[in-house]
Amino acid sequence: MNGQVPILALDWLRGRHRDGFSFATDFEVLKNHAARNPPEIDFAVVADGRLILGEAKKNDRLADKRREEERKLGRLREVSRDLTADDVCLATSAISWDPGTMAATEKALGALAVARLYATALGAGQSA
Repeated sequence: MNGQVPILALDWLRGRHRDGFSFATDFEVLKNHAARNPPEIDFAVVADGRLILGEAKKNDRLADKRREEERKLGRLREVSRDLTADDVCLATSAISWDPGTMAATEKALGALAVARLYATALGAGQSA
């Protein structure tokens, strides 16, 4: 995870939620105190009474290999379901998400009643 992308994603979300905004970054979700290989979440936001879970990447995919990407999305689905998230946000500094990543995301999260937010081109036009 590029440290700048989650901050840019949080700013992107903050701009859309004016009535309250709290966040946490880079944490593991433990279920029933099981510490073996817990899911990691890049950021979580509570904004306007909605829980938003997010993944932030510098490139246009969640992982280099499709199988690893599907595993990450499965874990994100599980955490979203367990925490009853309202939204899932995928954030990237790339111009767009890879079409395969978008399809895998829709497949993995399709059965959940969560809105999918896709933040792209974060940081574009900003000097480092």
